[in-house]
Amino acid sequence: MEEKSLLKANTRNTNGFTLIEALIFLFIFILAVTTFYQAVDMIVLSIIDSRNRTLATALANEKIETIRNLEYNKIGTIDRSEVEGELPYEENIMRSGRNFTVITYIGYVRDEFDGIDESSHPADERPFDYKKATIKVEWERGNPVKAVTLVSTFVPPGIEDVYEGGILSINVLDNTGK
Repeated sequence: MEEKSLLKANTRNTNGFTLIEALIFLFIFILAVTTFYQAVDMIVLSIIDSRNRTLATALANEKIETIRNLEYNKIGTIDRSEVEGELPYEENIMRSGRNFTVITYIGYVRDEFDGIDESSHPADERPFDYKKATIKVEWERGNPVKAVTLVSTFVPPGIEDVYEGGILSINVLDNTGK
């Protein structure tokens, strides 16, 4: 009789899970849930970043359009810029619940391709050929600051010329091509 009870004690019940099987299942389940959560988190952050980039680009484009509507001699910033004018150098703008910092830098550009430089005779009376506007819109996303930058050039009315009296140029050739 003792032999029968020992044999019954050694037989396995295959109706349930063992502790090892339950732990392996729990590990795989936690791994799958964590991976899914991280993927959703990354997608949401990417969407938010894309939205902020779109808003920043729209702000920079608005600023460029504001500059395009100014007269050439008024294009410049109030302080901290090479060219003085009517625009603020730095301003904070709130759009869709997000704070953006808009930095405007205006500088003169000396173009070497106009054929008139310091070595020409007569010397270049207008060394600054046009203005270059750089608009940088920044926003914070955690520790790194994200930014969008737009650059545009603005030229004065007319053409650069060392002579007074107009911009008409005539080239006459005879029948021999001279």
